[in-house]
Amino acid sequence: MLGMQSQNWNETATHSRGYIDNDPDLFEAWCRLWVSECLRVLKPGGHLVAFGGTPTWHRLACAIEKSGFVIRGSMAWLYATGFPKGVNVGAALDGSKSIGGSAARGVVAGAAGTTARRWDGWSTALKPGHEPMVLARKPLIGTVAANVTRYGTGALNIDGCRVGTDLEAGTDLAGRWPSDVFMDAAVASELDELANRPVSRFFWHAKPGADERVTVRGVAHPTVKPLSLIQEIVRLVTPPNGTVLDPFAGSGTTLAACIVEGFGCVAVEREADYLPLIEQRANRRLNPVQAVAASGEDLGLFAMFEDV
Repeated sequence: MLGMQSQNWNETATHSRGYIDNDPDLFEAWCRLWVSECLRVLKPGGHLVAFGGTPTWHRLACAIEKSGFVIRGSMAWLYATGFPKGVNVGAALDGSKSIGGSAARGVVAGAAGTTARRWDGWSTALKPGHEPMVLARKPLIGTVAANVTRYGTGALNIDGCRVGTDLEAGTDLAGRWPSDVFMDAAVASELDELANRPVSRFFWHAKPGADERVTVRGVAHPTVKPLSLIQEIVRLVTPPNGTVLDPFAGSGTTLAACIVEGFGCVAVEREADYLPLIEQRANRRLNPVQAVAASGEDLGLFAMFEDV
C-alpha cells in the first residue's frame, strides 16, 4: 500500500497535492483495496460517501464502481478559503521565489528577462474552490421497500436534512429538499450578494467553529473538514441507531459528528500522531472536563457549548 502513495503526501508544504504525484492506475488499485472492504462490511443498501481531490476523484469513482457499489450521484463542498499553489511560470523562468502563484522577482536582463516577463501571470493551477464527493450505495436485495424493511438501509434521510426555510410557502417547518451542493458561509454570502436575493437558501451551509481545529503536542491535521458538513452527511445516509465506518479518521471529525448526531462510529487511522487528536475530539463531546485537564487549556470548549 505504501508504494501506491506519493512519497511526500503528508508533508506540510505539499499536502495539498494529495495523490497527484501517484501513478493513476496504482491510485485506483489502492482505492479498490479499501473500498472493497467497505463493501464487504456494509449491509445491502448501505451508503458510502467519499471525498476526492479534483484531479483524481474520477479514479476514486471508478474504483468504487468496479468494487461493486452503485454510483448514486456526486456531491460538492464549495469553499472560499482555498489558496492557489501553482507555479508562476515567469518566476520559474527567472529563478525567483514563487508563493501561491505570485512572484517577487529581481531584475533579469537580456533574452531571459524578456521571456520571463512574457510569461508573467501564467501559472499551473486554479485556486481550489470545491471538493467533490462520490455518493454510492451497496446493491439492494429486492426493492427499496423490501431492503429498508429487512436491513434498515437503502434510502436517504431527506426530511432529516431539509435545507433552511421555505420562504415562498411562509413556513419554517418544511424546509427545502436538500441538494448535492454544500457551501461555506463565505461562499453563501457572496452568492446572495451577487444575486441580490437569498438564493443560497437552496443549499446546505457548512459552518466551521473555532474549536474544530485541534492541536495536541504540536500536532495538527492539515485538512480538517467542518463538523457541520460531516454532521449533515452522516445524518443523510445513516439509519436511526446506525453505525458509521470512517477508514481515514484524520483528526476525528466524523467521530465527533456521530457523537453529536447519536450514531455509532468505527474510526480507523493509520498515523499514530493523529490518535491524540481523535481522542481529544471525542473527549470534548463525551468528557469535556477530561479534555481540559489533558490539555491544560479550555480549547474553546465553552464557546462550543454556546450553540447547544
